[in-house]
Amino acid sequence: MMEYEVSYSTAIAGTFCYILWITVGNGLRFAIIQFERFGGDPKKRSVGNQLISCGCILSIVYCCIAGTIIEIYLVSGPVGHTLAMLTYFLK
Repeated sequence: MMEYEVSYSTAIAGTFCYILWITVGNGLRFAIIQFERFGGDPKKRSVGNQLISCGCILSIVYCCIAGTIIEIYLVSGPVGHTLAMLTYFLK
């Protein structure tokens, strides 16, 4: 099996990007969900806006699961067949 090493600068940059991706990205998605839910008359919400809210919820879940797997891969090396297939399935 091949030996896999990651430089410290790559691991630090990847971790920084991951933290930004999770906090800022999910925060903005959560803001969209809250605006769609409480921003106006709920009876006037179109189907498109409801689907956007559902898509944001799914995107938050995907970012938390797949982002963590990608970060583990970036820092420690290959993650194994099961986690790689889970990431592929979630896409």
